[in-house]
Amino acid sequence: MALQFALFDFFEESSVDVGEWQWIAKHQKLKQKDLDKETELTLWPDVEIAEAQKRMLSSKRGSVTDFTNTLLRVIHTADVLSVSSLTGKQSNAFKNSCKRPSQKLPWVDDSISFIVKETRSSEARVKHAITQLCNTEKKKQ
Repeated sequence: MALQFALFDFFEESSVDVGEWQWIAKHQKLKQKDLDKETELTLWPDVEIAEAQKRMLSSKRGSVTDFTNTLLRVIHTADVLSVSSLTGKQSNAFKNSCKRPSQKLPWVDDSISFIVKETRSSEARVKHAITQLCNTEKKKQ
């Protein structure tokens, strides 16, 4: 929307006729509609990602850690990751430094099974990658 107003201001001051301005505005709307029409893919109930995000995930299948980090950062905010763990228990490493109590990472079981299926790795490696990611986010806070 702001782009359209900026275009309007630009063309109002320039020598471009109204017909060209309308064509550009229509073209911008079509681009936005294409982005809005991008299909959502359901990973498991209550969790959907965009098709572009799925393609980005597919490119990371070679590394369990990269795939796990990418998926969890797409699904969760950094704030959620920083206060979460696999089990919901507080880590001994962060008992004194963490102000908020730890909580179980939402959809952790679904995430683990999805990552194991997509990367064909062991559940232990996936859990280790999730723990590393949560600990990294806690250190950033």
